[in-house]
Amino acid sequence: MINFKIFIPIVLLVAAYAVYEFKKGPLKPGESEAVSLETIEINKIIISNEKVIELSKEDNNWKVLRPKEYDGDTNAVNEFLEEIKSFNLEKLEGATELAKYGLDKPVGHFELQDIHGNSEKLSIGSVPALSGKVYLAKNNEVYIGAYDWNRMLNRREDEFRNKSVFDLPENVNRLEIDGESKFTIEKSGDIWISSEIELSTSEVNAFMAKIEYLNAVDFIGETDTIKDPTLTVTIISDEGTDVIKVRDEAEGNYALVYSSQKNILVRVLSEYTKSMMVSRDDLIEKVEPTTTTQAND
Repeated sequence: MINFKIFIPIVLLVAAYAVYEFKKGPLKPGESEAVSLETIEINKIIISNEKVIELSKEDNNWKVLRPKEYDGDTNAVNEFLEEIKSFNLEKLEGATELAKYGLDKPVGHFELQDIHGNSEKLSIGSVPALSGKVYLAKNNEVYIGAYDWNRMLNRREDEFRNKSVFDLPENVNRLEIDGESKFTIEKSGDIWISSEIELSTSEVNAFMAKIEYLNAVDFIGETDTIKDPTLTVTIISDEGTDVIKVRDEAEGNYALVYSSQKNILVRVLSEYTKSMMVSRDDLIEKVEPTTTTQAND
């Protein structure tokens, strides 16, 4: 079986590279690529201004190493690389005094390294350039670039974190669901049952898929502060017991979700969590009524 959590990022990386090739277009006279390293070979990124974000790639998957270590959002990192690779720089001829452009005390740096040990560093000047652009230094030479460099410099580490709230274990054998109703379902051989009633395997799998594909919109913290949850799901597998708690927020379109597996409190779209509110009847095999026709004599 194809592991889509591994396969999809690889496909998206190739697609991102193709989009980058399309977007960057031909260089104008006096322009050069901001980053010459091959996107697919870059395995380390450091973004530093008031804080430092360090990203590292291993086996085609990105991780956040600083300021804290997290699983990375490989798609988000690849999109970041695609964007900075699409930027071109215009060399400022005759510029020798870095201080004149605020590059002796830059507001931040980008450092990239590839699998061969090649590295590139770009610094953003503290003195603004004309027309809303910025000054950059690369190899002690001064360039002018788009203001978008400042936006890229101010990215948050959460933007590069894996947004998945829960990794579904392979051998789940019991679910305890406490929401609009409270019931337990258990696996017996190849079937799921609840109170001796056989359930639809496809409906149970669809419910578990909703848990597995819960994605964070925002990271709140690492403490379970959810009181009076609207939904609690206890997942019991050969690996142990994990709990998902959900509480819809009073205002807005979001819900709070706590995952004991990853020890994270996040905000997710409430439209998605509301679809997880199920009863036992929702998981029973739906039998379509049959109609019979009587032939005319």
